[in-house]
Parts: sequence; C-alpha cells; structure tokens
Amino acid sequence: MKYLKDIQESGMGTWYFEIDNAGAAYRQMVYHDDDICITSNRKHHSYHFMLAEHPLDAEEPYYEEISQQEFEMLWSEQLQLGMEDWRNTKSLFPVGTRVEGYIEAFFHKVP
Repeated sequence: MKYLKDIQESGMGTWYFEIDNAGAAYRQMVYHDDDICITSNRKHHSYHFMLAEHPLDAEEPYYEEISQQEFEMLWSEQLQLGMEDWRNTKSLFPVGTRVEGYIEAFFHKVP
C-alpha cells in the first residue's frame, strides 16, 4: 500500500489516500480548512460516500507520499470521533438480534 497527500487549491482542503500498487483507493479522507473531515467509511450529509472512482497515479507531482503511520494517525482520530455513536448503536442490537437493512454503498475494485 501507498499513502498519499494532496493539497488542493484554496478552499478544497487536504486530501489523503490509501492506494494499492494499481492505484485503487481503499480509504480516503478530506480535511477542509474549517476542520471538517470527510472520510470514505462514513456517510456525509452533503457528499454522501467519498472514494476515488479511478486509479490514482502516485507519480503525479501534486501527490506527496506520506508514511502509513501518518495516515493511520489521522484515520484513527476520525474513528474516535464516531465511537460514541457506534457504541450507542451497538447497544441497541445485542449479539444474536435479528435485523434487516440494505446496502447503501458498495465499493469494489474493478480488475
């Protein structure tokens, strides 16, 4: 895996990607200038789900390769912000509870 950072033009925030050797994004974060962060694992009220739909070329000059540790630190911070909601939801459905639902987004790698 490779980890990339892309500082967009003013007002577009800083973009972070986890990609495989073919450039397919597995995880993505966008930190906006107002400290709002959108991640690919949580639905955002305006942007819904956000993940690059095409392979990224890590050799493009606007991408800066970062360490896995830096990416994981930022990802972990965002996971922690949603933990209270996760614990509340989890408490409503003890192990063994039968539930029904639907898949709202499905990401898959196209060969």
